Amino acid sequence: MKPLELKYRRLTRVLPAHYRRAWEDDMVSTFLETTTTHSEDSEFELDYGRPDARETASVLALAVRLRLSDEGPTRYALAGEVVRRLALAGVAFQAASALITGVLRLTWPPPLVREARRWPLWRSCCGCPRWPRC
Repeated sequence: MKPLELKYRRLTRVLPAHYRRAWEDDMVSTFLETTTTHSEDSEFELDYGRPDARETASVLALAVRLRLSDEGPTRYALAGEVVRRLALAGVAFQAASALITGVLRLTWPPPLVREARRWPLWRSCCGCPRWPRC
């Protein structure tokens, strides 16, 4: 086994075990094939090369997607559901905040709206005092 193949197998360890059992050999052979076809000296690349940053990023993104998907073990489905619900809650809070700010601008006189902007609830996430023009 060449050193580059070992590095690719080490990279695939971030994938869940059920997925790695099914696809690790195919993924590693594809990675090795694309590496050797694009290289001028394929033997040197097999001995001293390393996985490309794009390949590493794609495998890491795949690992995150697999761990947050509904397929696979129940704990992955549960973790994915928690992340989706937190994202939904964040979007709902942003929408409610924008709606309340719009209603306040329409119904309150301008000095009160300016005062409401100083409340911590209406500040941007960075706490910038120039909000909303930051």
